[in-house]
Amino acid sequence: MKKPLIYIVSGLIIIGVAAAAYFGVVRNENIPKNTPQTSQSAASEDSTDATASETETASTTETTESTETTETTKQKTTAAESTEFIKTAYFYLFDEKNTACYVFSFNGKGRADLAVFDESNIVYEDPQYFEGFASYKVSGNKIEITKLPSTVPMSSITLTAKDGTLYSDKTELESHRDLKLSYAVKHFNK
Repeated sequence: MKKPLIYIVSGLIIIGVAAAAYFGVVRNENIPKNTPQTSQSAASEDSTDATASETETASTTETTESTETTETTKQKTTAAESTEFIKTAYFYLFDEKNTACYVFSFNGKGRADLAVFDESNIVYEDPQYFEGFASYKVSGNKIEITKLPSTVPMSSITLTAKDGTLYSDKTELESHRDLKLSYAVKHFNK
């Protein structure tokens, strides 16, 4: 919103400078040659100096705001890029206390598909497991997963993205290209 406004103001200032210069030249051509021009010339020079000063100030302001906007955009882009990888894999969060594994697949639109492997299918390798979904929101490098189904004993989970990896507190989540019970079985049967 600020950028278009700055362009409009800068354009008006430039048009004003051009108009002042034009009318100054036209006015000087219409003045008889034997009339003293000192007061009008001084007024014209003062007007030109003031306009040039305004143009320089507007240009400096525009440059500063443009730099700030670019830096903010770079920060947002970097944050988005740092979490972009979450859409490319299944992430396995192991809950050692409850002998459970929660697998998240992020679609990039605020919905995370969820699979829950628990003691009933990890220990006996039963291929039946719970599938559902939750909501998530990305804020910088934090991913907050909410609206978890009742099969998950937590009301929300916060993950941190760092260098292409997700962490829950200090625990690194495993990532795989597919959803398989065998990854959970292998983890708990070490």
